[in-house]
Amino acid sequence: MPSVQEIVTSAAAAIGLGLSIYNTIQARRDKRPKLRIHVSFGFLSHGPELSDQKILFEAGNARDQSITLASMCIPLSGKRSMAFLQLDGERPMPVLLTPGTSTRFWLNSNELEAETIRAGIRCHQKFRVMARDALGNEYLSNSISFKPMK
Repeated sequence: MPSVQEIVTSAAAAIGLGLSIYNTIQARRDKRPKLRIHVSFGFLSHGPELSDQKILFEAGNARDQSITLASMCIPLSGKRSMAFLQLDGERPMPVLLTPGTSTRFWLNSNELEAETIRAGIRCHQKFRVMARDALGNEYLSNSISFKPMK
C-alpha cells in the first residue's frame, strides 16, 4: 500500500504535468495571428445627412503582432467564393494592422444583396465573410443575413 507521501508526490507531479501542457498550448495559441472580423448593417454620415444602407466590415487585430489584411470574400458552396475586388474603406487594401488597431470597409447593402442572390445565397440564408492575411491564414466573421429570420 502506498504511503501518504507517495500519493501526494504523485498528485503534485500529475498536476505539474497538466499545468505544463496547458501553458504550452496557451503559449502556442497566443503566437498565432488572429483577426476579429465583424459584419453589420449601418449608415455613413456625411455632415447632417446619412448614406444609403451599407454593410460594414470591421477587421481588428487582437494579437501582439502585425497582420496584413490582404483580401475579403464570401465563401460559397463547391469551393467557390465571391471576392470583393473593390471595397471602399478607411484605408486601401492590403492594409497593415498593427497590434490593437482596426479598420473598416463598406459596400452598398442593396448591391451586395443582389450579388449574393446571383451567387446562390438565398434571401434569408445566413452567410459569413472570410478575410485572408498575407500569409494565407483565413478568418471568419459572425453570421449575417439580409432579411431577418422569422
